[in-house]
Amino acid sequence: MSYLLYFGLLAIQLTSILATQPLPLKCILQDNHFLTLFNKGNVRTSSDDVLAINRPPLDILKVDYLRVDRDGFVLEVKDMEVKGIEDAVLDDFGINLSNNISYLTFHTDMFAKYLYKADGSLLFLPISGEGVCNTSVKNIQVGMVIPLDIVDKNGKKYFDLKSYEYWYDVKDNANINLSNLYYGDKEKSDIMHYLINQNWKFMTVRYGTYFMDEIMLRFFNMFKNYYLSMPLRDFNTC
Repeated sequence: MSYLLYFGLLAIQLTSILATQPLPLKCILQDNHFLTLFNKGNVRTSSDDVLAINRPPLDILKVDYLRVDRDGFVLEVKDMEVKGIEDAVLDDFGINLSNNISYLTFHTDMFAKYLYKADGSLLFLPISGEGVCNTSVKNIQVGMVIPLDIVDKNGKKYFDLKSYEYWYDVKDNANINLSNLYYGDKEKSDIMHYLINQNWKFMTVRYGTYFMDEIMLRFFNMFKNYYLSMPLRDFNTC
C-alpha cells in the first residue's frame, strides 16, 4: 500500500474518531493506526498491537528568557516552565498532501511559572516588582497550519515540517499572580492584581503573544525534530 493511500485512510480514521469522542492531543502519537506509519520505536506483541514509541515529551515546555516591551510596560521573564500541553484535547487534524499542508487545532488549560521583573506602566498605572509569577489560563484554544515535505534520506521517507503559523484564543479565564509586586506594597499590589485579573482578556490578547511565540516555537521544533527522526514505513512491503 502506498503511503499516500495510507494517509487517505488515516484521515478517514481520525475523522471517525473525532466525530464520536474527544481525542487527547498526545494520542496522535499513540494511536495504533497512526503509529504504523513509523518503523522506529514501535514495540509489537502482534501485528495490530503497538505498546510503545519514542514520542516527544509534552509534560513541561521550558523557556529560558523572554522580554515583553509594549505600551510602556516592560516585563523580563526567566526560567519559565509551562504545563498543560500534555493534557491537550485535539479538536481537528488533517494533512493535505496535494498542497503539502498539515493543520491541527487543540484546547487545554495551561499553567506557567517563572521569575519576573516588571517596570514601566500597565493599565494606566505605574508598575514595578521582582519575584515569582504564577499564571493559569482556562480553555486556551490553539490552531496551527504547518507546511511540510516528504523527503528521502538514506533510502527512507520522512516528514520535514517547514514552518508554521498559529493563532490562539483564551476562552474562559486567566489568572495572574505576581509575588513581591511593588516590592511588598500590599495596597498597590492588590489594586494592580484586581485590574490585571479583571482585564484578563485584554492581557492575554495584548501581551500573551510574547509568551505564545516562545511556547509555539518550542512546540514546533520539538515535533520537527521528532518527525525527522521517525522514518515512514515502506508500505510496498506491507
